Amino acid sequence: MTALDVVNNTNAEVPLLARAVFLLGAPVSVTAQSCWEPYRLRTHHGLTVRSALGRPSVGGGIQAPAPPRLAKGI
Repeated sequence: MTALDVVNNTNAEVPLLARAVFLLGAPVSVTAQSCWEPYRLRTHHGLTVRSALGRPSVGGGIQAPAPPRLAKGI
């Protein structure tokens, strides 16, 4: 939506810095959050993506327990 505003120049009266913040704010904040969350899980809880998937760890770390198996009759 904001990319269309930049192309169409509908907000010409808005300063360039404010338009850049509107355009880049959401993607940058989502990217920062997606990088921060695995770091926090690894440092505070010892959980990695590899261990959460039940794969053998390469460099140590805590292995997450395997998920429970469903009974065959269910």
